Amino acid sequence: MIYLFQANPEFFLNQFRFQSLHELLFFAQCLSFSEIKQASCRCGFKTDEPLIENFRKAGVEISSENDIVHLSVTTFRKNELITVDFSQNPEAAIPFAVLCAVNGINADLRGLSALMNFENTDLISRFQRELYRFNILTDFCDSSKLKIYSKKKIQKRNQPLRIPQSELLCFHFLPMVFKFGTLESELNDSFFKKYQPLISKLKYSERK
Repeated sequence: MIYLFQANPEFFLNQFRFQSLHELLFFAQCLSFSEIKQASCRCGFKTDEPLIENFRKAGVEISSENDIVHLSVTTFRKNELITVDFSQNPEAAIPFAVLCAVNGINADLRGLSALMNFENTDLISRFQRELYRFNILTDFCDSSKLKIYSKKKIQKRNQPLRIPQSELLCFHFLPMVFKFGTLESELNDSFFKKYQPLISKLKYSERK
C-alpha cells in the first residue's frame, strides 16, 4: 500500500513514551528536519550516552532527566567532517546517516560490516540507492565505512519510497516528510501495525 504523509507540526505536542532507541532517534530526526526547535518525550529505557554525543555533533542536543528526554536543534558546521564509529550499534548509523544527508553534513561512518547482510539483504547497497534518488552521493569502503557527501543539495523525489522489505530503512526515511512537506512511501501491513502508535500521529492518507 502507498501512503501519502504530510508534515504535521502538532506531532511534537503528543505525549510520547518511547520503548526503543529507534523510536527516540525517529523523533530526533523529525525535530531536526522541522521548523520546531525543541520538544520533549518520555523513554522507558536508559539513553546511550556515546550515541547521544554523536547526534549532538550533527545538531541535535538530547538530554535526560529521570524518564523525561529533552531534545533541541542546535547549530553545526556543515563543512566539517564528522567521523563516528558505530561498531557497537551499527543499526543506529542509518538514522544518523539520514540526518547528515538531509542537513548537508559530510560524514564518515565506520563499523558497519554487520549491515551488509542485515534483514537478509545488503542493507548498505539498498540505502545508498535510496539516498542517490534524493540526489545524495555516498561511498562504501572496506566493507565497513560509509561516506556521506554534502556536494549536492538533497532534492525531493517524484516517486514513492519503495523499500518495504527493510523496516529499518522505511522507518528512518519517513522523517523526511518534515523536510519536504509531503512524502509518499510504500508500507506493508505488518510495518504499519508495528509502528502505528507513532506514525499515526503524522498526517497520512492512502494513495488511490
